[in-house]
Amino acid sequence: MKHYKDENNNLYGYEEDGSQDHLIGGKVLLSNEEFEMLQLQKQKEFMDNLPLDLKMTAEMPTQQEQMEALLTGGQAAADMLTKIKAIKEKYPKPEGF
Repeated sequence: MKHYKDENNNLYGYEEDGSQDHLIGGKVLLSNEEFEMLQLQKQKEFMDNLPLDLKMTAEMPTQQEQMEALLTGGQAAADMLTKIKAIKEKYPKPEGF
C-alpha cells in the first residue's frame, strides 16, 4: 500500500499496483515512517478530544475481566481494584454528578 497525505494532513492509502493512481491528485507520498507518525498523532488527537466518560470507559477493564478477578480472589481481585481506582482517579467525576 502507498500512503499519501493532502494539504490538511488527511491520510490516504492506495494500491501498490497503480490501479488507483488516478485518485492521488495533489497528495504527497509518505514514507511508512511518516505515515505511522501522522497516524499516531491523529489517534492521540482523537483520544485527547473524547469526553472524559468515554476515555474512562476505553481504559476500564471489561465486566468479564472484573468478574474473573473477583471470582479468582486474592491478588487478582486486589490488582483489579487497584487498576479501577487508578482509572477513577485519572478521570474524576465533574462536580455536580
